[in-house]
Amino acid sequence: RIEDLQAQGIKVEIITVGKKGTVFMNRYRKDLVVATYECGQNPSSVEATAISNTLLNRFLGDNTDTVEFVYTRFVSLIASTPSSRTLLPCSATGIETQEDEIFQLTSKDGDFSVEKTVIP
Repeated sequence: RIEDLQAQGIKVEIITVGKKGTVFMNRYRKDLVVATYECGQNPSSVEATAISNTLLNRFLGDNTDTVEFVYTRFVSLIASTPSSRTLLPCSATGIETQEDEIFQLTSKDGDFSVEKTVIP
């Protein structure tokens, strides 16, 4: 994705979240990393707020035109696929894309459970 954007003349800056992403980007494209957040296995709302504030401030401050979330989509224990979603600017149309998922918190046998529904 980085090469695609740079080929279009777009300046790319990266904010990493999590240990794996930070280690990977520091190894291969450290020159593009402007901030890092290592949240551990159970990120708190304070950490999420700090990350969202950084992204929103850069977007609203005319430093950033688009915020994209790049991640690996879990396929199986031995496979994952790279994926990307645009977070900002928000678009009222076209939000649902193929294989989007809705998660709903429910209870099952007296414990909390999460049900996943794939949007066709």
